[in-house]
Amino acid sequence: MDTLWSSGKIRLGKTHIVPSKALLQATRYADQAMNTRENMGGGLTIVLAANDKLDDVPDSHKDIITPEIRRAFDDPIDYFRAAADRCKFPRMAEWLIAATRSGKWRLLLEEGFMMDRCTQGGFFLASEKITGAVVAPPLDPNPAHEIDEFAHYYSLVDVVHWDEFACAGGLFGFGVPFPVTDYGFESQSKAFPSNTTYVWGNSSCGDVLVYTADGQLGYLSHENDAANSLGTIDEGINWVFGELLNNRTPEFDYGWA
Repeated sequence: MDTLWSSGKIRLGKTHIVPSKALLQATRYADQAMNTRENMGGGLTIVLAANDKLDDVPDSHKDIITPEIRRAFDDPIDYFRAAADRCKFPRMAEWLIAATRSGKWRLLLEEGFMMDRCTQGGFFLASEKITGAVVAPPLDPNPAHEIDEFAHYYSLVDVVHWDEFACAGGLFGFGVPFPVTDYGFESQSKAFPSNTTYVWGNSSCGDVLVYTADGQLGYLSHENDAANSLGTIDEGINWVFGELLNNRTPEFDYGWA
C-alpha cells in the first residue's frame, strides 16, 4: 500500500488532525472499487478512483457530476497541470504543480443535509510537504466576474476546500457575491466597509477571507470583526496558495491586530 496515502504524512490542517485523518480514510485505497462513507454534513460521500466509472455513480449523487468534472476525470493530473500552465498567480500555479506531483487523486462526490441539501464535487489532490485540498474544476471556462482577477481564477478552479466537507476551511466557488453582513459580520475596518465587502472563503476556525469591490483582499476575524489586508486580489490569492504550498492552512493571525 502506498505510504503517502496511508501513513497520514499528507498534512491537511495546521491545527486539526481529525479532518486530515477523515480525508485520508476516504482516499487511502488505491485499488478499491468505488466506495461510500458518511460525512460531516449528515450525508454520504462517494469516492472514486481511476478504475471506476462515472456512469456507475448512484442516482443520488449523479447531479454532482458537472461537465467539467466528467472532462477532468479522464486524467485529473493532466487537467490540473494544464490549469497550472494557464495560471497567472505564481504561487497558485506552484501549488497545483506540487499537488499533482504524486500522481495520486480521488474524486469525492459529497452530499449533506445540515439544513437544505448541499453538495460538493471535486478532486482530492495532495503530495508530501504541502497542504492538500479537494479542488473542483470550474463551472464555466469563461466565467463573467466584475473583478478580472477572479474571472481568471474561476476559469481555473471552482471550490478549493482543505478541510472536511461541511466544515469551514476553504475557498468558495463561483456564484453571486456573498456580502459579509449576510455572513453575520460587521467589519470594523475602514478598508473593508461592510456594505461593499464580500466573503471569498473561510479558515478552519471560522475567520473569513474577504474582498472589496475595488479589488482588495483581506482576512476578517470572527472574534472581533477586525480586518487585515492581504493586499490586492493577486497578492491575496498568492498568499493563500503560498500557505498551502508551505504546508500550512491559511489562518487569521491575531498577531496582525
